[in-house]
Amino acid sequence: MLRKILIIHLLVFLLIQAQSGEKSDFLIVENPQALTIYDKYQQSLEQGQLSSFPQYVPYRIIEPLGTFSDGLRKYVKVEFDSDEYFLLAEKENKPLSSLEFGKSFLLRNKSVFKDTIDINLNNKLLIRFPDSQQKIYLNSGDRLLRIFKDVTEYYIYSFNLDRYGWARFPAELEGNVWEKHTTGLLALSVGYGEIIERVREKTEEYNKVILSLFRHLNNKTDKNLAMPYWAINEQDNYTDVQFVNHQNSFSESVKEMREEIKKIISISSFSYEQFENGIRIIRN
Repeated sequence: MLRKILIIHLLVFLLIQAQSGEKSDFLIVENPQALTIYDKYQQSLEQGQLSSFPQYVPYRIIEPLGTFSDGLRKYVKVEFDSDEYFLLAEKENKPLSSLEFGKSFLLRNKSVFKDTIDINLNNKLLIRFPDSQQKIYLNSGDRLLRIFKDVTEYYIYSFNLDRYGWARFPAELEGNVWEKHTTGLLALSVGYGEIIERVREKTEEYNKVILSLFRHLNNKTDKNLAMPYWAINEQDNYTDVQFVNHQNSFSESVKEMREEIKKIISISSFSYEQFENGIRIIRN
């Protein structure tokens, strides 16, 4: 029974992600640092973690209103940057805030996009910022992530400006002024070191959870169960991410974690190989 409970807890690594073309509701918040945000394990985020959320972040709503395990507090469950979060809420689609979180927008039933756009010519397309009516021209070489579409405008993220905003992409200008960099999942020029660092953060997150669970189990049962964990072994041309498994009962959890790592690799040009208890990231 204890083993079953542990496995259930480990399966929280399965993420719900919208695919391009699906419809979703989005909540855009000017100052997300003013919200009370919990991670997918319903652990409160620290201020340093909150600072990683940019202004006007687009949260895709997964569950407009739910109740925490205490039966009292409410939440809005959202997804951003391939991770799930719980926003402390007062009512449906309405997060609570200890500070003034500025402007917020609830946009319903919008078409999800997950592609990148390259701008080929200067001073032809405009980006409009959500905090004002300010507009500036996009320049040749700019790269944009399209997130969702609202009527004729797309909510986008500009990698060059490091800001969110709105833009239009007239069909008659495709192939000349703008073009799709890729279709489907975002493909960026992300370095090998950054990919490994993101994977390391994911494994550390997992290891913290399993450490807490095993401490609880060992205290309750007076046993000294050996704790499984994810280990990273970096070599010159590859990095192995392996689950060191003492229990031989975590195959589903290994599978889900491997999928998480593959999602991280997918935003780069690097390849990978899977093996029984892990995955190898290959430096091309």
